Amino acid sequence: MATTMTLMGIVAAQVGAVLCCRSDRRSLFSVGIFGNKLVLIGIASEMLLLAVLVYVPFMQNIFNTAAVGVNEWGFALLWAPVIIILDELRKLILRTRERISPTT
Repeated sequence: MATTMTLMGIVAAQVGAVLCCRSDRRSLFSVGIFGNKLVLIGIASEMLLLAVLVYVPFMQNIFNTAAVGVNEWGFALLWAPVIIILDELRKLILRTRERISPTT
């Protein structure tokens, strides 16, 4: 189960990171979460592949994963908002610094 939880945490963090990477300084919420359909398709594909790796017995044997419950999914998926919050804070600091001392 440790391998599965690690993989799920990495995937969730990647989802948060890809949503934040759409702009260096603008907030994710000003850019919009649903504006890039290809990113959303990529996220859905990644989640589907993760589910296959976690729940298909043949894949479990190859990748040494185990089926997990709702609690484990909830815990792993918490990494996406953690990454988003941290990146939003980073962007806020950058925007604040630019307002205080703009580069010319």
